[in-house]
Amino acid sequence: MLGIHFYTWITSLAMTSVAASAVLVGTSPLFVGLITHFILRERLQRRMLVGILIAVAGSAIISLGDWSAGAHQLRGNLLAVAGAITVAIYLLLGQRLRGQLSLLGYVFPVYGIAALTLMIVALIVGVPLAGYPTQAWLWLVLLAIFPQIVGHSSFNWALEHLPATLVSLASLAEPIGSTILAWIILQESPSWITVLGGLFILIGLSIATKREP
Repeated sequence: MLGIHFYTWITSLAMTSVAASAVLVGTSPLFVGLITHFILRERLQRRMLVGILIAVAGSAIISLGDWSAGAHQLRGNLLAVAGAITVAIYLLLGQRLRGQLSLLGYVFPVYGIAALTLMIVALIVGVPLAGYPTQAWLWLVLLAIFPQIVGHSSFNWALEHLPATLVSLASLAEPIGSTILAWIILQESPSWITVLGGLFILIGLSIATKREP
């Protein structure tokens, strides 16, 4: 599931805008909630459901300006949704397995099989695995170290202590981080729509993560 998630989501970035891809992949908490409720028969608390809906609405608000630009293609959007579904299944399976395995005992085979899956797909579709400039390899190594080893491993550590629905909600904070980084690095000041969407995400996260008395 992790390998398919990366294949569908990263491929979608070549077919649709970054904002559209990010917000569609960000719908993964909805799929986690739906699978948990209808397939695993674990009833969601009303607070968690309200928080999910508000946070996803915030992600949609952030992408409104980009959606109106007409830069989206149906195939890319569908691939991003497929990325959301597969990462939802990945988190739910991880929640079950993390109760039986240590963090390293879990991530090593999962990451290894995901990498093998992607290599097989690359060979099937004819994507070259060599011949890239040194700078490209540098960025690929940094992607592997920080978003994957540090980022995904943090998610997988949290799965032992928190429900998958709650862990998946953390990814909805990504548009806020992206906006801040774009402001600092690319000098792209956020619009009022982005600020409004960020507020919705923070409100949704706070509602979903609030502990019962």
